[in-house]
Amino acid sequence: MEIPLAVASVVFLGGYSVRVLAHGHLHQGWLDLSLALTLAA
Repeated sequence: MEIPLAVASVVFLGGYSVRVLAHGHLHQGWLDLSLALTLAA
Protein backbone atom coordinates (compact mmCIF):
# COMPACT_ATOMS: atom_id res chain seq x y z
CA MET A 1 0.00 0.00 0.00
CA GLU A 2 2.92 2.35 0.61
CA ILE A 3 4.52 1.75 -2.80
CA PRO A 4 1.85 3.60 -4.88
CA LEU A 5 1.93 6.49 -2.42
CA ALA A 6 5.72 6.67 -2.62
CA VAL A 7 5.64 6.60 -6.43
CA ALA A 8 2.98 9.30 -6.55
CA SER A 9 4.99 11.42 -4.12
CA VAL A 10 8.16 11.12 -6.20
CA VAL A 11 6.25 11.96 -9.40
CA PHE A 12 4.61 14.96 -7.74
CA LEU A 13 7.81 16.32 -6.24
CA GLY A 14 9.78 15.73 -9.43
CA GLY A 15 7.19 17.38 -11.63
CA TYR A 16 6.78 20.30 -9.27
CA SER A 17 10.50 20.89 -8.91
CA VAL A 18 11.00 20.82 -12.69
CA ARG A 19 8.09 23.22 -13.10
CA VAL A 20 9.50 25.67 -10.54
CA LEU A 21 13.27 25.38 -11.03
CA ALA A 22 13.36 25.07 -14.82
CA HIS A 23 10.86 27.82 -15.55
CA GLY A 24 12.26 29.87 -18.41
CA HIS A 25 14.94 27.32 -19.26
CA LEU A 26 12.89 24.52 -20.80
CA HIS A 27 10.68 24.35 -23.85
CA GLN A 28 6.99 24.93 -23.11
CA GLY A 29 6.17 21.32 -24.00
CA TRP A 30 8.37 19.99 -21.20
CA LEU A 31 6.87 22.43 -18.73
CA ASP A 32 3.38 21.32 -19.77
CA LEU A 33 4.40 17.68 -19.30
CA SER A 34 5.73 18.38 -15.81
CA LEU A 35 2.48 20.19 -14.96
CA ALA A 36 0.45 17.25 -16.24
CA LEU A 37 2.49 14.84 -14.12
CA THR A 38 2.07 17.06 -11.07
CA LEU A 39 -1.70 17.23 -11.53
CA ALA A 40 -1.96 13.50 -12.26
CA ALA A 41 -0.17 12.61 -9.04
